[in-house]
Amino acid sequence: MGTRYVNLTLYGVTQDELINYLADRGYNSYVSPTENNFTTIYDSSFETSGNINNNANTESMYQAYARMFQLHNMDSDQNLQLLKYAVTQPHNELAKVKSLDNQANKFLRQYSGTKEGILVCWASHLSQKFSCSALAVYVRDDSQFWYHLSRNGKMIDEYTTYAGENWQPGKAIFSELGTKIKGGDAKKFCVAFNQENKIDEVESILRKPQGFGINDEISIESKYGDLLNLNAFPDAVTRHHTLTLALGITPWWVLHMSYIAITQGEAKDYFDDYEKIYGLSSDQAMALLKQAKANILDEQC
Repeated sequence: MGTRYVNLTLYGVTQDELINYLADRGYNSYVSPTENNFTTIYDSSFETSGNINNNANTESMYQAYARMFQLHNMDSDQNLQLLKYAVTQPHNELAKVKSLDNQANKFLRQYSGTKEGILVCWASHLSQKFSCSALAVYVRDDSQFWYHLSRNGKMIDEYTTYAGENWQPGKAIFSELGTKIKGGDAKKFCVAFNQENKIDEVESILRKPQGFGINDEISIESKYGDLLNLNAFPDAVTRHHTLTLALGITPWWVLHMSYIAITQGEAKDYFDDYEKIYGLSSDQAMALLKQAKANILDEQC
């Protein structure tokens, strides 16, 4: 498995506004500082893997494993605790997503309970709540890049590099094996972020092939012009990096960044790579991230 991360960026919403709202609802989220009018959220529900609709019988599965441990006289206490946590977490996170608003169930059905569907629920809800544009991004296995753009609760645009032949924006992606670059409306995308002067550049970023003409010199330090002039992108992260620079999003709040990266300590390692560019140490960068106050109180109890 290659690189995998997921996050959601809002345009025109401050870190404090978002933190206060998430804390009031008790959501387990981290939020980046607001830079150039962009703020990024990383929530635990974004990490729910696979098709969550397949977990309908988790409680019966738990009971079956409990009986198995007992029958074989296994030291089951710790095993059962780990199992119970594993099989109930998707349900806990799904309940959170469904509680966002009355549109969530519709989107989960529309996207067949996939991770992309969870992100659409969040993007729709927060863009409506704050009357803003919300960009959800999912990068997986280095070669695959998907985004969904909502504005004021409505889908504006959707794009993927791993579509099947019949995929259309607003539909679930049932296989990770697709190779088609589909969707993406550069004009709608740029208008949503007040970047109308970048329409031609964003169109180029969305349409470039991937995996050909790889340049070994490409890195996090590469300039926007150099990335834009590539004949092809070597991986999904480079495509995302280039799109991020086109919009004016600070790359280190979105590239490789996710709830898991923050909670498992990987984010600090990524920030080490960016220190020369942005002038902040990894410790300083981590200090700028905020967690919803409700979660901080829970940890102190």
